[in-house]
Amino acid sequence: MITGEIPQEEQEFLNDKAILEKEIFRLDVIENVLLSDRDASNKLLENIKRDANNCDEALKACRKLYFQFGVETQSLRSEESRKGCLDVEVVQNYEIKSKRKSYKVFTNMVITSYKKCVDLLRKRQEKFLLIQALHELGNLNYADGNMNEAEI
Repeated sequence: MITGEIPQEEQEFLNDKAILEKEIFRLDVIENVLLSDRDASNKLLENIKRDANNCDEALKACRKLYFQFGVETQSLRSEESRKGCLDVEVVQNYEIKSKRKSYKVFTNMVITSYKKCVDLLRKRQEKFLLIQALHELGNLNYADGNMNEAEI
């Protein structure tokens, strides 16, 4: 101490301390990078899940409309058979005519909804749901008499 020289053990201690502090700093930087990467990955995963849920929700909404379409179809057919208006060309009953018009509008709305859902599923590359939606859309087009669209 009097001569101002630092003992060998203290020098080794200070060197080891400096090395350890550098290593701690380096590991802290790596930890921060890994944490930010993990957070970014979690955000991307949440976006993927949200998009998948959006696709699933869109298809569920279309299926509700599809179910309603089936109910409306049966209702219209039973009313037509009850009133004897099965021939499309010979409809004298204005009530049946107006119901057929609203049925046609509803059918177009359901088909449009399915087409939007199909576009979303294609964009998100949800192949399994896309196959189901296209099958259901084909059935709707067939029921509506659009054979070309149903075939596509």
